[in-house]
Amino acid sequence: QKEIRKEISFGLSISIGRWAASGKTDIVHDLKHQIDLQNRERWSFTGQQTYTGKWGAATILYAFGLGAAMDDFSAAPDASQFKYSLSFGWSWNETLTPDLLADALDVANVWGVSNQADNDAHQQAILSQASGQVKIELEIQVSDAGVRSLLEVPSGQFEKAWIEAMAASLPRIPSLALVDRAQVGDRIKAYRDAADFAFQQSALGGTETSAIVVHVHPRTGENPNDVKQLRQIDEGQTDLGIGVLWTATTINTRPAKRCRRVKAALDQLADAINHKREEDQIKEVFDKTQDLITRPYEQRLLGRVVFNLVKAGQPGALITKLKVTAADGTVLLI
Repeated sequence: QKEIRKEISFGLSISIGRWAASGKTDIVHDLKHQIDLQNRERWSFTGQQTYTGKWGAATILYAFGLGAAMDDFSAAPDASQFKYSLSFGWSWNETLTPDLLADALDVANVWGVSNQADNDAHQQAILSQASGQVKIELEIQVSDAGVRSLLEVPSGQFEKAWIEAMAASLPRIPSLALVDRAQVGDRIKAYRDAADFAFQQSALGGTETSAIVVHVHPRTGENPNDVKQLRQIDEGQTDLGIGVLWTATTINTRPAKRCRRVKAALDQLADAINHKREEDQIKEVFDKTQDLITRPYEQRLLGRVVFNLVKAGQPGALITKLKVTAADGTVLLI
């Protein structure tokens, strides 16, 4: 048996007195190769990208993974003989607060791991039982049947799911007044048309943020001052604003191109399976996909796209997890 493991890490750290902050991305390729007595081969590949951010005693981690493994030995291995899996994970390890829990539940809502309607009950149940340090874990796992159903999704359906996810995945703004950015359902209603416009314009060469925000639809009766504040955030140069999340100076990082690069990677995997190409195609697909997850927003977005499309085609191929664990090991919610 031969095993090749390749790890790449890069990041940034800052220290001021006793306070420290750091962010690190790890990319791991794990390739295993076995040969039996009949000289037949069996391969497996695991690729994972993990981002870890630390602010003082708080830690946040999110990860994307692609796995491929052969069950049996083969005289002529090819991509069609593998069983595939996809995974998305997110975890927080820090002091429990209502805002932390709301952020975690919002990601769970974006990914379909839990329902928005259950948020209040989850908040009440957890906050009444725990305090201090907690670990919150979210996970989506997609089995081979789900991956293969994802590969069959037509381009038009894939782009439609991407546009919807652009709106749903916008970061939660923790303000009682700015309700249009507080929950997934409200974000879809307010930003779906703007996401569609931004996507279509990005395919044509891009547009200004001021042209996109015209297509945002705050709920009827919204306080004019709140609408103004929301627009300032949308047009601002922070990771909350659509001016940052939906526009880019280069076409390769604009919404339409990001979407089509992911679809092209999936099409490459489908081609490798259908035409029994060599297994090195699998690593290329992972590299092309993980390269597009450069911010928490893309992790939220891609997780939602995959969940919704697999749920539509192979709902039984999805396994999800929402788990909150207190410092003493007590599990508060699964």
